[in-house]
Amino acid sequence: MTTQPVQTAVATPSGREALLRRTLVGNTIFSEVTGLALMFGAGAIGGVIGITMLWPLVALGLVLVLFGAEVYAASRRPTLNRREVISIIALDAGWVVASAVLLVGGWLSLSGAGIWAVLLVADAVATFGLLQYLGLRRAQL
Repeated sequence: MTTQPVQTAVATPSGREALLRRTLVGNTIFSEVTGLALMFGAGAIGGVIGITMLWPLVALGLVLVLFGAEVYAASRRPTLNRREVISIIALDAGWVVASAVLLVGGWLSLSGAGIWAVLLVADAVATFGLLQYLGLRRAQL
């Protein structure tokens, strides 16, 4: 009787999908940490960035936690789903565009730190989007 090794349900990041899977996990971590910080530190964050109404920060934090969970689920599937990855990239692009519109529109009276925070987060999200795009192309899904 010969035994065969048990295959895990989740492929390890190697080969053509490695960049995409690792970037999706990075996006997960960034989204979860940012979301939890907004949910549980809305008062402190709002004070620094110049936002006095806290419920939008808490709501945004919840959305980011849910988004991070979906991105993580996508990254762990045995077979990556092209449409799902494209949706994640599109949502990241939407975040960057919304950040630019928010800053240019001037609807919020953000502090200097708030403007920098929006710019830095948008830059990080754009980087994830670009790396995910490159990973998608490399994976040839």
